[in-house]
Amino acid sequence: MIPSEARNRRHFGFALMSMKFLRAKQTTGETRHNLMQVAVRDKQTLDDALQRSGLKPRGEVKFVGRTRQGQEKYSLTLSPTNPVKFVRYSTSGRRMPNVACAHGYECFAKELFEIDPDSSIKSSMTRRQGVSKVTKGNVDYMASDIKQTNVGSRMIPQEYGELCGCEAPKRLKMPVRDYRRMLQEHSSDYQGAIRRAQGYVLRASEAEKLR
Repeated sequence: MIPSEARNRRHFGFALMSMKFLRAKQTTGETRHNLMQVAVRDKQTLDDALQRSGLKPRGEVKFVGRTRQGQEKYSLTLSPTNPVKFVRYSTSGRRMPNVACAHGYECFAKELFEIDPDSSIKSSMTRRQGVSKVTKGNVDYMASDIKQTNVGSRMIPQEYGELCGCEAPKRLKMPVRDYRRMLQEHSSDYQGAIRRAQGYVLRASEAEKLR
């Protein structure tokens, strides 16, 4: 028989390891779907699209080969250059200033297709939509589908396009400027800002009834 103190210590150790594993898994999941592979005419085209969209590579831009049509393929993730615009939030409410949000990726894609209409983008998010790649012809509806993708859990769903300050979430019927102000005031607590925004909507609706 294992003494109760040793048994409790063992259970505590297992619980601690499980928490570390879940935290690492969540962190991996937050950044994994941001990795994309871009097929472009040349490296200068990629650099021009990044500059025009106000974004920069997060880490190294890797050359991974060429397509059958001779296009160069690069693997990268995006990071915002502005401290407010295109800043991503995690599903737990943590601000991620070095990770671009869904709207940032959408802006980059549209700028890229304006420069090079024959370019294409692949990522795990496009595969989740059942499409092999994003092109100039399908970028609008693909961006809409990707932003509606649930990156949270079944119990607490979170749409990919709502984890930033670019637009107010659909469940918050409030002006975007007020939503951005709340996120700036509570930049370290995304969920807290959402709760405060919900309270703001409730108070506004109550005030409307009293008029």
